[in-house]
Amino acid sequence: MRILCSKSAHSRVPRGQGTTRKENDLVINGVHLSTPYINKSYHYTKHRRFYTEGKMANLIKVMSSSVFLMLVSSLTFAEVEPGLLEGKGSYEISDIIYDLMQEDGATTIPWSHMSNSDIAWTTDGYDSDGETTVRHGFLRINILGEKSTVLKRNKRELGWSISYISTGVPKFGANYAFLAPGGPGVSKCFGSLFEMCSFDIIDSLRENENLETEVICSSETFRENDVYLISSEGKEPSVIIIETNGGSGGSHSKLLMTIGDEVLNNSDLCAPRY
Repeated sequence: MRILCSKSAHSRVPRGQGTTRKENDLVINGVHLSTPYINKSYHYTKHRRFYTEGKMANLIKVMSSSVFLMLVSSLTFAEVEPGLLEGKGSYEISDIIYDLMQEDGATTIPWSHMSNSDIAWTTDGYDSDGETTVRHGFLRINILGEKSTVLKRNKRELGWSISYISTGVPKFGANYAFLAPGGPGVSKCFGSLFEMCSFDIIDSLRENENLETEVICSSETFRENDVYLISSEGKEPSVIIIETNGGSGGSHSKLLMTIGDEVLNNSDLCAPRY
């Protein structure tokens, strides 16, 4: 706003239109302000310079405090990545596999399955491109107490991505569940700054009293899959396929879980499939 200041040229206001104006009244945008009011509130007279300097000093002080708070905030060490997993519970790998299993006779996973759990879902409902339908989220996973980690400013836990995937008609639910350390929008778990990007779950499966585990394939190289048939009373059997890829820079594993055991009819099951 443009402020126009001038001294009043009149010594008095016309009768009936207000109180006496003094010659040194200040006029701002046509409004007369009396000298005592100016001196007390805004110091537009002889203290105007000191008020301006004081106001600028206060502004600089506030800005400095804000910058300091922003700096402190940026240095706050996170415990887990992504941050939306803060405060969420951690699943033992065999427990989340058991929780993902469906009732006997089921052929798919409902899209709403585990929607109100410690999984932080990032997809509203599901997304579809006409051929594949997916629902994404993140969760905290441990394997017999060991967790995936990433080194940033501090060493922090790396959450796992989870996806429900359908290659059929979406209304019938998902055909697969997919799990892997890291994921879309966060750090890709691979390289020397990460730990437990590749994993072996057989000991966790065998220690889970709710599960019976049959080893179908046991990999001997990075070009082979670990495949397990999982069964539990009252549950539809599931097949777990773990593919591990790696080289001199590190290794990375991902897990695919099916509902039902029809996939065992594939003769190339032990070779990489995804």
